[in-house]
Amino acid sequence: MAELDDARDLLKSALRKYSRTQRDCDVELALLAMHTGLEEAFRAYLVSLGVEEAGDRGRVGFPNLVGLIRDRTGLFVGDDSLHDLLIALNTTRNKIAHPRGDKPSPDEIKRDADKLAKLAKRFWPQLFGEIVSNGWLLFVVGVVLPLCACIAVLLLRNRLVY
Repeated sequence: MAELDDARDLLKSALRKYSRTQRDCDVELALLAMHTGLEEAFRAYLVSLGVEEAGDRGRVGFPNLVGLIRDRTGLFVGDDSLHDLLIALNTTRNKIAHPRGDKPSPDEIKRDADKLAKLAKRFWPQLFGEIVSNGWLLFVVGVVLPLCACIAVLLLRNRLVY
């Protein structure tokens, strides 16, 4: 479970970094960080489900990891294009990390970084059991709902006493 917590922290940091990017080089670094975070989250999730080989980077590269996610979880149910999309995003990541003259354009990098951020947010509830959303929803869940529950208890208590 510690691996899942570490992966959540890594991915959260990467998403935060991406939300603050302004320069092309920052977008590149954020894409690399988000890819690493999502990869670690997938690995930790699979290990938490008992798929131990997923934790071994030497035996299970990213394309095989995506295959394990597809074959052993329900994360891709209803969207057959996710496997190919993740492999394509991995190709972009490799071209940035190991440039050989075919580096993607800044627009391609930004587009793929956006896709990675959306995928990370999409998978977050299944991977970590939490909802990623804006501050308003967190306020509602963290403050308004407990306050409503307290008011309901007080109303019920008063009704029962009288």
